[in-house]
Amino acid sequence: ISIFFVATGPFLAPFFVRKDILKEELIATKAACQTLAHILKIPLFASIGFNIFQFWPTLLFLCGAMMIGTYLGKKLVGKMTDEQFKGIIKWMLTAVSIKMIITAIYLITKVTDGV
Repeated sequence: ISIFFVATGPFLAPFFVRKDILKEELIATKAACQTLAHILKIPLFASIGFNIFQFWPTLLFLCGAMMIGTYLGKKLVGKMTDEQFKGIIKWMLTAVSIKMIITAIYLITKVTDGV
């Protein structure tokens, strides 16, 4: 699915939010899945001629941002209960879903207006 949709996180996250999983387990499982999906994309994009390494300055910046985000996220998540964390995740997924629906409606109406 990640080959056809750039942002698969919102599509996959609901499958990880369960009552029997700790917040740290949820984060680790989701991170492992996303990492694998992104690593598998590299040879796919390379096979169609896309050179990801031409963007090395951006990739270097993003790696630094990822490390800072991981550090701050770990501190923040450590202060939450599992219930608080899952509640926040559900609200965030709802907000992202609403935004995606609104964007889709806007793009569909924009395309059909030109027809």
